[in-house]
Amino acid sequence: MNFLVLICDELRYDALKCNGNPYVDTPNIDRLAARSVRFSKAFTSAPICSPARHSLMTGKYVATHGVLTNGMKPVDGLVTVADLLNERGYYSAQIGAAPKPLREGRGFETPALPDLEESLSEDKKKVLEWEHSTLTLRYTAGPSRRTMQEHRGFPVAEKAVQMLEEAASSGQKFHFWIGFVEPHPPFYPPKEFYAKFDQSKFKLPDEVPAQAPAPHPSITNRQERWSHLTDVEKRQMIGR
Repeated sequence: MNFLVLICDELRYDALKCNGNPYVDTPNIDRLAARSVRFSKAFTSAPICSPARHSLMTGKYVATHGVLTNGMKPVDGLVTVADLLNERGYYSAQIGAAPKPLREGRGFETPALPDLEESLSEDKKKVLEWEHSTLTLRYTAGPSRRTMQEHRGFPVAEKAVQMLEEAASSGQKFHFWIGFVEPHPPFYPPKEFYAKFDQSKFKLPDEVPAQAPAPHPSITNRQERWSHLTDVEKRQMIGR
């Protein structure tokens, strides 16, 4: 048995057609889901990327592995699933989006990926910089001037396919974690994908009932920062 783990940053359960989304088209994930076990009720150990991923890779709660937020390193001597599988003859590797401490060993090799920014023209570098600026990143959406090949997920997918083909041809048992930063902001996908959806048909979330408990202050802060967005702008962000 081999292990292939695919992780997408900020991909919501209800953003997939196989989970009932009426607007999107996700054929590849749908085909995988059709022959898989899907969990309709699941809970994360933490609502932040790095703590949650450390829990997935170790089976430990946040308070045990020590990664309380992004950028922290885990406690010394932490054993990951890669450590255990490597002892049983597996080759463990991780590429793409992942917490930095996990890229520094922890049982995983980290094959090199092409430097996306170095491959871009000066014009496209400026586009990438603009898309990742704070105001653009959080408050706007639209079609990117970068092609699909110029988004971070593309070289990750290409490298993952190469790794799978090499492992299959050699007969090596493998354990791969492939991390895609998409659909994490910025909300600027390639224009051919952005144009697929009729945003005017998107149903906006219902307003929170007045009698609902007050949200956490961090949520309130974000609600205030996004309060100026029009319904059109909200649909543009959903459509990315």
